[in-house]
Amino acid sequence: MTLRFTVKFEKEKEPTIQHVVPQYYELKDVVSPNPMDNDLFRSLKGRLANHLEDKLGKNIDMHHLMAAFLWPKWATLGGLSELKREEGHASVRRLMAEQAEILARRREGQPQDAEQIETTPTPAKRMRSLDSDSDTDEYSSLFSKWAPTPVARDELDKYLTVADPNVKSSELLEWWKNQSKLLPTLSRVARKVLGTPASSSASERRFGVAGRLITNRRNRLSPQTVFAILVLHDYVKKRGQLPPIPPNNS
Repeated sequence: MTLRFTVKFEKEKEPTIQHVVPQYYELKDVVSPNPMDNDLFRSLKGRLANHLEDKLGKNIDMHHLMAAFLWPKWATLGGLSELKREEGHASVRRLMAEQAEILARRREGQPQDAEQIETTPTPAKRMRSLDSDSDTDEYSSLFSKWAPTPVARDELDKYLTVADPNVKSSELLEWWKNQSKLLPTLSRVARKVLGTPASSSASERRFGVAGRLITNRRNRLSPQTVFAILVLHDYVKKRGQLPPIPPNNS
Protein backbone atom coordinates (compact mmCIF):
# COMPACT_ATOMS: atom_id res chain seq x y z
CA MET A 1 0.00 0.00 0.00
CA THR A 2 2.82 2.40 0.89
CA LEU A 3 4.48 1.72 -2.48
CA ARG A 4 1.22 2.52 -4.31
CA PHE A 5 0.94 5.84 -2.48
CA THR A 6 4.59 6.68 -3.15
CA VAL A 7 4.18 6.04 -6.88
CA LYS A 8 1.32 8.53 -7.04
CA PHE A 9 3.53 11.23 -5.50
CA GLU A 10 6.44 10.57 -7.88
CA LYS A 11 4.69 10.81 -11.25
CA GLU A 12 6.21 13.32 -13.65
CA LYS A 13 3.73 13.61 -16.51
CA GLU A 14 0.67 14.55 -14.48
CA PRO A 15 -0.18 16.62 -11.38
CA THR A 16 0.55 14.96 -8.06
CA ILE A 17 -0.12 17.53 -5.33
CA GLN A 18 -3.87 16.85 -5.39
CA HIS A 19 -3.17 13.38 -3.96
CA VAL A 20 -1.76 14.60 -0.64
CA VAL A 21 -5.02 15.31 1.22
CA PRO A 22 -6.99 12.31 -0.13
CA GLN A 23 -4.13 9.92 0.62
CA TYR A 24 -3.76 11.30 4.11
CA TYR A 25 -7.43 10.62 4.84
CA GLU A 26 -7.32 7.21 3.17
CA LEU A 27 -4.33 6.19 5.29
CA LYS A 28 -6.01 7.67 8.36
CA ASP A 29 -9.05 5.52 7.63
CA VAL A 30 -6.85 2.42 7.30
CA VAL A 31 -5.20 2.91 10.71
CA SER A 32 -8.43 3.83 12.51
CA PRO A 33 -9.38 1.43 15.35
CA ASN A 34 -11.72 -1.41 14.55
CA PRO A 35 -13.89 -3.15 17.18
CA MET A 36 -12.68 -6.49 15.82
CA ASP A 37 -8.99 -5.63 16.34
CA ASN A 38 -7.07 -7.41 19.08
CA ASP A 39 -4.76 -5.60 21.48
CA LEU A 40 -1.71 -6.06 19.26
CA PHE A 41 -3.47 -4.58 16.21
CA ARG A 42 -4.88 -1.67 18.22
CA SER A 43 -1.40 -0.87 19.54
CA LEU A 44 0.14 -1.12 16.07
CA LYS A 45 -2.55 1.07 14.51
CA GLY A 46 -2.08 3.66 17.25
CA ARG A 47 1.64 3.89 16.52
CA LEU A 48 0.99 4.08 12.77
CA ALA A 49 -1.61 6.82 13.31
CA ASN A 50 0.87 8.87 15.34
CA HIS A 51 3.55 8.36 12.71
CA LEU A 52 1.13 9.37 9.93
CA GLU A 53 0.16 12.56 11.74
CA ASP A 54 3.78 13.43 12.48
CA LYS A 55 5.11 12.79 8.96
CA LEU A 56 2.17 13.83 6.79
CA GLY A 57 -0.68 15.40 8.74
CA LYS A 58 1.43 18.19 10.27
CA ASN A 59 2.87 19.09 6.86
CA ILE A 60 -0.44 19.51 5.04
CA ASP A 61 -1.05 23.19 4.32
CA MET A 62 -3.57 25.30 2.43
CA HIS A 63 -1.82 24.68 -0.91
CA HIS A 64 -2.51 20.94 -0.55
CA LEU A 65 -6.11 21.66 0.42
CA MET A 66 -6.63 23.89 -2.64
CA ALA A 67 -5.09 21.24 -4.90
CA ALA A 68 -7.51 18.62 -3.58
CA PHE A 69 -10.42 21.02 -4.12
CA LEU A 70 -9.32 21.64 -7.72
CA TRP A 71 -9.50 17.93 -8.49
CA PRO A 72 -13.16 17.44 -9.50
CA LYS A 73 -13.22 14.07 -7.74
CA TRP A 74 -12.56 15.87 -4.43
CA ALA A 75 -14.22 19.21 -5.19
CA THR A 76 -16.67 18.85 -2.29
CA LEU A 77 -13.80 18.38 0.20
CA GLY A 78 -15.99 15.79 1.85
CA GLY A 79 -14.91 14.55 5.25
CA LEU A 80 -13.37 17.90 6.19
CA SER A 81 -14.94 20.24 8.70
CA GLU A 82 -17.07 23.13 7.49
CA LEU A 83 -14.39 25.53 8.75
CA LYS A 84 -11.68 23.78 6.69
CA ARG A 85 -13.85 23.86 3.57
CA GLU A 86 -14.53 27.56 4.03
CA GLU A 87 -10.81 28.24 4.51
CA GLY A 88 -10.05 26.33 1.33
CA HIS A 89 -12.70 28.22 -0.65
CA ALA A 90 -11.45 31.55 0.70
CA SER A 91 -7.87 30.74 -0.33
CA VAL A 92 -8.98 29.80 -3.84
CA ARG A 93 -11.01 33.00 -4.10
CA ARG A 94 -7.95 35.05 -3.12
CA LEU A 95 -5.97 33.46 -5.94
CA MET A 96 -8.91 34.06 -8.28
CA ALA A 97 -8.85 37.76 -7.37
CA GLU A 98 -5.12 37.92 -8.13
CA GLN A 99 -5.58 36.22 -11.50
CA ALA A 100 -8.54 38.47 -12.35
CA GLU A 101 -6.33 41.48 -11.67
CA ILE A 102 -3.61 40.07 -13.93
CA LEU A 103 -6.14 39.55 -16.72
CA ALA A 104 -7.47 43.09 -16.25
CA ARG A 105 -3.95 44.54 -16.48
CA ARG A 106 -3.27 42.50 -19.58
CA ARG A 107 -6.42 43.79 -21.26
CA GLU A 108 -5.45 47.34 -20.35
CA GLY A 109 -1.90 46.86 -21.58
CA GLN A 110 -0.31 47.56 -18.20
CA PRO A 111 2.98 45.86 -17.26
CA GLN A 112 2.77 42.99 -14.81
CA ASP A 113 4.90 42.31 -11.77
CA ALA A 114 7.73 39.87 -12.37
CA GLU A 115 6.19 37.33 -9.99
CA GLN A 116 2.90 37.39 -11.88
CA ILE A 117 4.31 36.70 -15.36
CA GLU A 118 3.64 33.15 -16.42
CA THR A 119 6.72 31.66 -18.03
CA THR A 120 6.84 29.16 -20.87
CA PRO A 121 7.70 25.64 -19.69
CA THR A 122 11.35 24.76 -20.10
CA PRO A 123 12.42 21.91 -22.39
CA ALA A 124 13.28 19.88 -19.31
CA LYS A 125 9.68 20.16 -18.13
CA ARG A 126 8.30 19.36 -21.58
CA MET A 127 10.34 16.19 -21.86
CA ARG A 128 9.02 14.71 -18.60
CA SER A 129 7.22 11.39 -18.94
CA LEU A 130 6.45 8.45 -16.72
CA ASP A 131 4.16 5.49 -17.21
CA SER A 132 0.87 6.03 -15.34
CA ASP A 133 -0.88 3.35 -13.32
CA SER A 134 -4.62 2.99 -13.40
CA ASP A 135 -6.50 5.41 -11.16
CA THR A 136 -10.08 4.63 -12.11
CA ASP A 137 -10.94 3.81 -8.50
CA GLU A 138 -8.98 6.51 -6.70
CA TYR A 139 -10.36 7.05 -3.19
CA SER A 140 -13.81 5.85 -4.27
CA SER A 141 -14.56 4.42 -0.84
CA LEU A 142 -14.07 7.84 0.75
CA PHE A 143 -15.77 9.79 -2.03
CA SER A 144 -18.91 7.70 -1.79
CA LYS A 145 -19.32 8.80 1.84
CA TRP A 146 -18.73 12.52 1.25
CA ALA A 147 -20.69 14.01 -1.64
CA PRO A 148 -23.01 16.92 -0.69
CA THR A 149 -24.94 18.70 -3.43
CA PRO A 150 -23.56 22.22 -4.18
CA VAL A 151 -25.48 25.37 -5.20
CA ALA A 152 -23.97 27.64 -7.88
CA ARG A 153 -23.40 31.36 -7.22
CA ASP A 154 -20.05 32.61 -8.56
CA GLU A 155 -17.36 30.96 -10.70
CA LEU A 156 -16.11 28.84 -7.81
CA ASP A 157 -19.56 27.57 -6.96
CA LYS A 158 -20.29 27.02 -10.65
CA TYR A 159 -17.27 24.70 -10.65
CA LEU A 160 -18.90 22.64 -7.91
CA THR A 161 -21.93 22.08 -10.14
CA VAL A 162 -19.91 20.94 -13.18
CA ALA A 163 -17.14 19.02 -11.38
CA ASP A 164 -17.03 15.49 -12.76
CA PRO A 165 -16.07 12.97 -10.05
CA ASN A 166 -14.96 10.55 -12.77
CA VAL A 167 -12.01 12.73 -13.85
CA LYS A 168 -8.79 10.79 -13.31
CA SER A 169 -5.69 12.54 -12.07
CA SER A 170 -4.03 11.76 -15.43
CA GLU A 171 -6.83 13.73 -17.16
CA LEU A 172 -6.86 16.64 -14.72
CA LEU A 173 -4.96 19.27 -16.71
CA GLU A 174 -6.86 18.41 -19.88
CA TRP A 175 -10.17 18.75 -17.99
CA TRP A 176 -9.24 22.22 -16.76
CA LYS A 177 -8.13 23.21 -20.25
CA ASN A 178 -11.58 22.25 -21.53
CA GLN A 179 -13.21 24.35 -18.77
CA SER A 180 -11.18 27.49 -19.56
CA LYS A 181 -14.13 29.21 -21.29
CA LEU A 182 -16.69 28.36 -18.63
CA LEU A 183 -14.29 28.99 -15.71
CA PRO A 184 -11.57 31.29 -17.13
CA THR A 185 -10.21 32.63 -13.84
CA LEU A 186 -10.47 29.43 -11.85
CA SER A 187 -8.79 27.45 -14.64
CA ARG A 188 -5.77 29.77 -14.36
CA VAL A 189 -5.71 29.20 -10.60
CA ALA A 190 -5.88 25.44 -11.19
CA ARG A 191 -2.85 25.53 -13.50
CA LYS A 192 -0.96 27.57 -10.92
CA VAL A 193 -1.79 25.34 -7.96
CA LEU A 194 -1.58 21.96 -9.68
CA GLY A 195 1.78 22.81 -11.23
CA THR A 196 3.47 22.22 -7.87
CA PRO A 197 4.76 18.63 -7.51
CA ALA A 198 3.91 16.73 -4.34
CA SER A 199 7.42 15.30 -4.15
CA SER A 200 10.89 16.46 -5.15
CA SER A 201 11.97 12.92 -6.04
CA ALA A 202 11.71 13.50 -9.80
CA SER A 203 14.00 16.53 -9.77
CA GLU A 204 16.33 14.77 -7.31
CA ARG A 205 16.67 11.89 -9.78
CA ARG A 206 17.59 14.37 -12.53
CA PHE A 207 20.22 15.99 -10.34
CA GLY A 208 21.52 12.56 -9.39
CA VAL A 209 22.04 11.61 -13.04
CA ALA A 210 23.67 14.97 -13.75
CA GLY A 211 25.92 14.52 -10.70
CA ARG A 212 27.17 11.20 -12.04
CA LEU A 213 27.68 12.78 -15.44
CA ILE A 214 29.69 15.84 -14.37
CA THR A 215 32.80 14.68 -12.51
CA ASN A 216 36.25 16.07 -11.71
CA ARG A 217 37.59 14.43 -14.86
CA ARG A 218 34.64 15.53 -16.98
CA ASN A 219 33.93 19.08 -15.86
CA ARG A 220 34.07 21.04 -19.12
CA LEU A 221 30.83 19.81 -20.65
CA SER A 222 28.67 22.64 -21.95
CA PRO A 223 25.09 23.03 -20.61
CA GLN A 224 23.78 22.08 -24.07
CA THR A 225 25.78 18.83 -24.05
CA VAL A 226 24.66 17.95 -20.53
CA PHE A 227 21.03 18.60 -21.46
CA ALA A 228 21.33 16.44 -24.62
CA ILE A 229 22.83 13.56 -22.62
CA LEU A 230 20.06 13.81 -20.02
CA VAL A 231 17.42 13.70 -22.76
CA LEU A 232 19.12 10.66 -24.29
CA HIS A 233 19.32 8.99 -20.87
CA ASP A 234 15.61 9.62 -20.33
CA TYR A 235 14.78 8.16 -23.76
CA VAL A 236 16.86 5.02 -23.24
CA LYS A 237 15.45 4.49 -19.73
CA LYS A 238 11.88 4.55 -21.01
CA ARG A 239 12.28 2.87 -24.40
CA GLY A 240 15.08 0.44 -23.57
CA GLN A 241 16.99 1.34 -26.72
CA LEU A 242 18.77 4.20 -28.44
CA PRO A 243 16.73 6.43 -30.76
CA PRO A 244 17.05 5.69 -34.49
CA ILE A 245 19.82 7.57 -36.29
CA PRO A 246 18.41 9.68 -39.13
CA PRO A 247 19.80 8.88 -42.57
CA ASN A 248 22.60 11.06 -43.92
CA ASN A 249 21.26 12.66 -47.09
CA SER A 250 24.45 14.59 -47.89
